Amino acid sequence: MTVRPMFDVDLRVRFADTLILVVASPGPAGSITVSLLDGFDVIIDAKERGALVRIDIRRELLGEPALAELVGTQVVARLMEMEPPRNGRPLPVARQSAWEGSTLGPRTSRPSPNDPARRFGEAVRLLSKFDSSSKNVLVRLVGVLESFRAIDELEDFPGLSELLRTRVRDRLEQFEFDDDELSVLMRRLSRTEKHQLSSLVSHWLRSARRGLPGSQSEGVGRMELLLDQVDAEKRMLSGSGTDQSGVASRRPVIDRIEELAPSWIRVRFSGFRRDFWLRVIDRRTLQLITVVPILRVTADRSEAFVFTPGGDVEFVDFEITLTPLPQMTRVSSYLEASMLGRKAEDSESRGDVEAAGECWQACSELWGSLGEDRRAHLARTYAIGRGVKGAVLALADRIDDSTHLDL
Repeated sequence: MTVRPMFDVDLRVRFADTLILVVASPGPAGSITVSLLDGFDVIIDAKERGALVRIDIRRELLGEPALAELVGTQVVARLMEMEPPRNGRPLPVARQSAWEGSTLGPRTSRPSPNDPARRFGEAVRLLSKFDSSSKNVLVRLVGVLESFRAIDELEDFPGLSELLRTRVRDRLEQFEFDDDELSVLMRRLSRTEKHQLSSLVSHWLRSARRGLPGSQSEGVGRMELLLDQVDAEKRMLSGSGTDQSGVASRRPVIDRIEELAPSWIRVRFSGFRRDFWLRVIDRRTLQLITVVPILRVTADRSEAFVFTPGGDVEFVDFEITLTPLPQMTRVSSYLEASMLGRKAEDSESRGDVEAAGECWQACSELWGSLGEDRRAHLARTYAIGRGVKGAVLALADRIDDSTHLDL
């Protein structure tokens, strides 16, 4: 029986230590990788979550059912027959529908939210939160649990679903958390968010007890303790009769500058939003003195501490920026441009349209300076609001700001 592939796309195959199936270049936000097996990686676009970028797979894994579910049985059969060309150039492989005579065209970069490719991309995105060192422990946990729920919607792709569930199990097995830190973070959740977290943990436990490998493991035991903790927090919140939803933040604006000691000043701001920095510039030479982070004081107040060599405060200018590094190598510029795109995507996921637009604009300018006109145009399109709409807001995205700890 021929499997209808999740991605009906044209491929180019490069031969290295692994077979590299190249579909497209990533967009301005870069890409996200999920390792399904050792030697089998799937890379999707970080913004267009239903768009496949590349598959890296070892030849001995070509028989994995998940690969056929991704690109089709006919494509896999062709790959098994291929030999590396002498000239080393990539070889084209026609998409599945070319053999089947199907009217289904190549996968566009704008699949609907219910499209299997889009659901797969969302599962991968949420799973990637667990591996992000910049996310706190609660966001990482919620991301991997929401990923597990998203995988349930891929029932037509059993081989792929099983590999993804195994990755979830592996992450939860290695997941360790400090009870005190998690309690602090959970107290910042609203009543609705606590109910949703409880539902996610319960859903995973039910699946684990039905026979998910490792159902008697330490991971299950930790999740059972966590569920008790969430339920206790829900009871406390119900007793207080209040909802601790977060307060919307806004771009910082300089309120006043205070001299604290020789060469030390404090800059106070009204407003706060993550990812903003303060550049300190000598107005006489236009040289950068330093770059410091803007730190949260309250939901709508922030500050930055600045050391000025020589104490010449009257000759200092300030610039609030999303891009703290004024000079970068070409390689670091590529990384910075992708990170700006990722920040914009995170802001969109949280519903912060203003921050997303600012990040996309900065991203577009940086890609443009690198001569990457296609990525610059895409980022500019997103900046003015004509880009693809994000998925329905996930709990991990909503709590990312409200549970952020300033360390």
